[in-house]
Amino acid sequence: ANFDIQRQFRGDILVEVGYLGTFGHHLPAPDAQSINQVPADKLGPGNTQIYRPFPQYSNVSIIAADTGKSNYHGVNFAIEKRYSSGLLFKANYTYSKFIDNISSRNELAGYPGTGAFTNYYNQASDRGLSGNDVRHRFIWSSIYELPAGQGRRFSIRSRVLDAIAGGWSVGLIAELRSGTPLSVIELTNNTNSFSDGVRPNVVGDPNLSSDRPLGQKLAQWFNVNAFSAPAPYTFGNAGRTFGEGPGAINLDGSLLKDFRIAEGKILQFRLEGLNFLNHANFANPDTRRGSATFGQITSLVGGNQGRILQLGLHFKF
Repeated sequence: ANFDIQRQFRGDILVEVGYLGTFGHHLPAPDAQSINQVPADKLGPGNTQIYRPFPQYSNVSIIAADTGKSNYHGVNFAIEKRYSSGLLFKANYTYSKFIDNISSRNELAGYPGTGAFTNYYNQASDRGLSGNDVRHRFIWSSIYELPAGQGRRFSIRSRVLDAIAGGWSVGLIAELRSGTPLSVIELTNNTNSFSDGVRPNVVGDPNLSSDRPLGQKLAQWFNVNAFSAPAPYTFGNAGRTFGEGPGAINLDGSLLKDFRIAEGKILQFRLEGLNFLNHANFANPDTRRGSATFGQITSLVGGNQGRILQLGLHFKF
């Protein structure tokens, strides 16, 4: 379901507000789903193999089981200035919430360990914020032709002066987004249920102050003492997701200079800076309780690159 309202204003300005809602049913699980798990009322020490629905087999799984459900709600605000007077820009802000009960094959925040249900007999406990849930996202793109130079608002008659000061343009592409939800799972499964995973118990507030120095955040992004191992033969009470990981900022800029060689022929010099602020976007912390790096951020997000500067020439005719 979607609904949009657009309004045109003077100065080639277009404003848009829209809603988008999508609902998924019978979505395929990315991993094989075991259906040979010991029921919760049969859990305990000893040989529980005899309590499995198919005790004669070590495991019985459904490939790509269509057990997934999802719902997405998003509100989008956009403003666009169509090209005039040397300027064009477009800004877009989205506020959204994405909930599902299974992981997808590709997620910004991969659920550690498995994409199947941790407890086959309590599938509702896996309903939570999706690993692709990004609550806030802002996108900006723009080009501005500085008004000095031949054919522009402030024409420069001198060819020498125009070659120096005329024909410049600047561009910017920016993305700013909030972090993705986190999921904690136990490295050691003591349920004796042959389940595909188990989450810990929540014994405190996992959220820590956002005003801490960066070094402290990297060493402990969330309160690791807020989680504890569940008692043997039981499933933890932690929800599938909590809090959120680091956000991301990426700014790409360009500086362009047009040299008019002849009528209708322009040689354009381009200086482009990718991630020109050299901003580091950190990956999510380790959420495997029992790991030596539990709660720590030890890497950058995949694809995050350092500052790249590139030069180029573009001949237009």
